[in-house]
Amino acid sequence: MKIVYILVMILISQPLTDSFYHQNILNNDHDAFTVSNNFTSHFSTSKNNSNWFVLKFYLSSRVNVSELHLKFFYECKNIRVEWCGYIITNLTYSMRGGIISEFLNKNDTFLHFQIGSFNYTYNRLIRYNVSVSGAEIWKRNFTLSQGIWYLICFAGETIKSRIEVDFNATSNVKLIGMEEGNGTHILLPEDFWGNLNIKLGYYGILVLNGRKSIYINNTFIGIHYSMFEYNCQGFEDFQYITPSNKKEGFTIFSIFNHKIVLKDFKHTVIIGKNGKWDFILNLFMLGKRLPSGEYFSPGFGVGLVYADVKLP
Repeated sequence: MKIVYILVMILISQPLTDSFYHQNILNNDHDAFTVSNNFTSHFSTSKNNSNWFVLKFYLSSRVNVSELHLKFFYECKNIRVEWCGYIITNLTYSMRGGIISEFLNKNDTFLHFQIGSFNYTYNRLIRYNVSVSGAEIWKRNFTLSQGIWYLICFAGETIKSRIEVDFNATSNVKLIGMEEGNGTHILLPEDFWGNLNIKLGYYGILVLNGRKSIYINNTFIGIHYSMFEYNCQGFEDFQYITPSNKKEGFTIFSIFNHKIVLKDFKHTVIIGKNGKWDFILNLFMLGKRLPSGEYFSPGFGVGLVYADVKLP
């Protein structure tokens, strides 16, 4: 436990409150808009815990979407973070947005190391329940090209979930398929077991050679989310290998207000076929004191939000 004590002394330089709520929003638009009355439709899931919802549209020509409005209602049990959001894709080009939230607690502690066949894990990560929660997300005034498009909405990890969609666009839109189901998950740094995993409160995270494999029955859809999008410092190398053995990744250094991206994903989201997916994570992340004096915490650090969905 000596290494934990040393890192605690390094990382906990400024006392914070025991816990607070941490929420980050991706592309949640609230700007003014003009509603188009040409195509206005409302869709909703019908099952008790449908935490993914796929709508398939055919666009006969280029379409202007005046408003996409999503509503999520869900309950969660024994979770570390909450997520709700969407992907819009034609399987070549994709857009995404959403909200990821967590309760930060400085008493969170996780240690795992493996030397040869010997491994040890100390887990004191605080989890919580969400009895009734919900969120609304808007995306306004955007265009989609002719062809087939999928709107994929998902939330997690839930024990009850309902998703509603309001879609307003020009008239060249036809709904040609719809599916819903359960299978949204969130992977955090402590899920990528490596030679060394350390998490100390909301101050810092370390993962060396972390690995995680998952099996997908239908279609993999996922969003890689990194707190390096904000004011954290350190480095991250995140790689994934698809069932067809294709490898992509993301590598970034963030030091003294400078971000150096050595490698970036070709797409903003990850979509692929069924089979075994392998993920590799190397991470060192610290928070940062902002010019205002406020401390920006890395919180959960890195997340992979994914779902095993059936495309209609």
